[in-house]
Amino acid sequence: MSSVYLSFKFSGEKAEALESMLSGIKFSLNRAGHDVFCSFWLDDYFKRSCMSQDQVYDFCVDKIKGLDVFMPFVISPEPSKGMFLESDRAVELNKRYVLLIRPELKFSGLRSSADKIIEYSSLPELYERLAKFR
Repeated sequence: MSSVYLSFKFSGEKAEALESMLSGIKFSLNRAGHDVFCSFWLDDYFKRSCMSQDQVYDFCVDKIKGLDVFMPFVISPEPSKGMFLESDRAVELNKRYVLLIRPELKFSGLRSSADKIIEYSSLPELYERLAKFR
């Protein structure tokens, strides 16, 4: 199928809850036949490599080049610097852009960049929809 770059907001989020949500998304996309890259599971690598936040951003933004789909997962109303940097790069590279977002969250810039918007009211609903994603 395709390779997916799963973007997310880390700062201010609870790591355990975030890991559960991202794992559910990754599992659902894998079930649909997609490969998923998500930097969440590279935190130890970034720390061992003594990478600054800007170096992590650069690493992640560069990763978008080799993947087919950019998929930002928006769970809170606070903006994310990293997600916006990644989003800008995905648009520059003309990547297929699929936004995962709750209906009440606006983020007009992300919405206007998206080729497809998957709005969800609950995580089980999102996981079910992603398991059928083409």
